[in-house]
Amino acid sequence: MESRKDPASLDLTSCDREPIHAPSAIQPFGALLVIQDEFIVSASENCGRILGIATDELLNRHYTAAFGANCESLLEAVKRRDEPTAPTMVRLAGSKRWVTATAFRQANRVIVECERIDNDEVQDIASLKFVSQKHETVLSYLAFVAEGLRLITKFDRVMIYRFAEDWHGEVIAESKTMRLSSFYGHHFPATDIPQPARRLFLANWVRMIPDISYEPVPIKSIGEAPPLDLTLSALRSVSPIHIQYLTNMEISATLTLSIICDGRLWGLIACHNITPKYLPAHERSVCGLIAKMVSSRVTAIEVASIIEAREKLGVFVRSIQAEMATGVDLSELIRLHKHSLWKMIESDGFNFIAVDDENSTSDGQALEPTQAQELIKALEKSSVTVLHVINVQKEFPVWTDSPYFGGIIAVRAGHDWLVWNKKESVRTVTWAGDPNKAEATPGALLTPRASFADWQEQLRGYSTSWQQHEIDFAEQLYQIIFAGIESSTVNVEQPAQYLAKLNTLIEEDLDDLQGHVSL
Repeated sequence: MESRKDPASLDLTSCDREPIHAPSAIQPFGALLVIQDEFIVSASENCGRILGIATDELLNRHYTAAFGANCESLLEAVKRRDEPTAPTMVRLAGSKRWVTATAFRQANRVIVECERIDNDEVQDIASLKFVSQKHETVLSYLAFVAEGLRLITKFDRVMIYRFAEDWHGEVIAESKTMRLSSFYGHHFPATDIPQPARRLFLANWVRMIPDISYEPVPIKSIGEAPPLDLTLSALRSVSPIHIQYLTNMEISATLTLSIICDGRLWGLIACHNITPKYLPAHERSVCGLIAKMVSSRVTAIEVASIIEAREKLGVFVRSIQAEMATGVDLSELIRLHKHSLWKMIESDGFNFIAVDDENSTSDGQALEPTQAQELIKALEKSSVTVLHVINVQKEFPVWTDSPYFGGIIAVRAGHDWLVWNKKESVRTVTWAGDPNKAEATPGALLTPRASFADWQEQLRGYSTSWQQHEIDFAEQLYQIIFAGIESSTVNVEQPAQYLAKLNTLIEEDLDDLQGHVSL
């Protein structure tokens, strides 16, 4: 049996290269079979304990050796699915024992995962309706979700973690027992969830580790089999680096749900328990539906929040287009509407920086003339047409210090530029442990950080983030007005139609959830 690696041998520098999707082992709470052309070509070495048939007795035999004919409907269902099948009750061959089985395809193979059935308890659907509650803001909704999910799963802590653009995360909602410390408001560096792990969370709605002290169960194959891709596996063994990370957090069991919005990993719902905790397959399936519904609701709230802003932007663009059609000079048009242009984007100042300096104009706490000229030189060298940054000095380090050099949105208008500027927003960020500290082992390899104590950092030079609808507005100005590209208006119907579609999907998901739990 494959044993757990010594923490001192873990190389954190290889996290982004670690093939965690193909560990050649599984967690022991279930057994795994690989079926090719109806024959079992690989099997985990714990089949005797889970299925009652030794692994060697199953290899190179027809799948009916394990399931009789009871698995035919499951194998037929997997042919029509890209995701794993829903948990199915399957009776073992020559036995009265039943297991919960799920299956997924990998090339010309079918992978079947089986878990023993120790109870038949099903959560009451009434306690799960919290995910369909309507809230005006994402934060208030997710606070409600964290509390409801902890009540039904009985985990010691449920925290909801949102990714930033640079993939570091912030805990924006939390529900916990009194015996655990709080991570609410804490930030975690991007290295805590490296790129390979994020890819797996994007492919799987639910991930469970019932006991971090488990011994990995190897997978045995006939002859020289290619590496088994366990991306979609619920049983897939976990990176020893992650196990050490959880050990350092003093957590024994985890359940993680993905929040995926518009195909992008938006965040995670992380459930932690101090002691080992196992959720049966049918309960995890319900959690998967919850994750999908939460993702839909988060997307719907965010879409709804920008519809009003886009409508306002659309009205403004239409009025500008109408005036341009009369032949009004661009610089004159901007002078007439400079205050409105400033207010279209939440900023400290607006600048129209013209090659002919006499036509330059501004509003609010705009850039100084010398700063504007430095900006023009930098922008011209970069060859950009639309630029949005939240740390100008990081983008253009030649600039001198200034309270206005936080972030900018810049739009090219021929040889001239429209620029919205924000001051830096000095803020103190609380991290769960020092994100910059590398803890070296005697072998000079990096290991997961051992401390999650509060570590504060003061961030300078950054403004608050630009909103997506503001960036879209800048793109519209360049494409429609100043670049002369034909278009009618900012499309405000599309977000509204998208919101309606999302609400329909949420209602359908709730129906699916009710039907699933009532089985």
